[in-house]
Amino acid sequence: MPDARALMQQYPSIGILPRSFLLGSDFSTFAAELKGYLEIIRWTWYSFKAYAVGGATQILYFDQNIGQATNRLADTNMQVGGQLSGGEAMLVRNVRVVPIPANADAFVVSGPAVALTQWYNVLLNNCWLEASVGDKKYIQGAPLTLFPSGMGLGAIYTANSVVAAGLVGPTNAAVVQNGHPSNMALWETDPPMYVPSTRTITVSLNWITAQAVTTAGRLGVMLDGWRIRLVQ
Repeated sequence: MPDARALMQQYPSIGILPRSFLLGSDFSTFAAELKGYLEIIRWTWYSFKAYAVGGATQILYFDQNIGQATNRLADTNMQVGGQLSGGEAMLVRNVRVVPIPANADAFVVSGPAVALTQWYNVLLNNCWLEASVGDKKYIQGAPLTLFPSGMGLGAIYTANSVVAAGLVGPTNAAVVQNGHPSNMALWETDPPMYVPSTRTITVSLNWITAQAVTTAGRLGVMLDGWRIRLVQ
């Protein structure tokens, strides 16, 4: 078992890593692709894709770079589609699935707001997440609510629509949050999942049967943890 104090002296910035990681493997061997001085920063990889009206049986994530994504940095912060660029690695500490239904389905002036009932099926009905690094599968879990987003609006309000003097009053609302909006409510990878430099990463959301929604929305995956990179 490696000496944690010796690792701290050799790599001063790894003090943010969980003790279980420091004592679980030889870090210098574990990070063999990153020789020299390393810096470790808090980082979140994210990838958002359109969720079609007809749904899907599989959506792949992290396969696009910023320039390829429809909404650029609003969709992803991947510099290279499908992998990290050279000279850096990632320790993934938690996985988040983030639903973003269309505003037209979440807030309705007249009639019911359908986002909650329809996206309930998207997140819970015969669905699962898979994550692989290279050709090895590291995460497989169901349903998608196993991977809460840990964030959100914090409160949901709903009321009957009111029209008076030409003004539209409160609307019917149905806002979707995947889990309690708190960073205490997260699915954690312990020990962290290590993604080496230039290694392919594949994350997919899967459904046995496509789950339809009234209006197309967006659905995303976040890989949250620490980015390790060489200081240039």
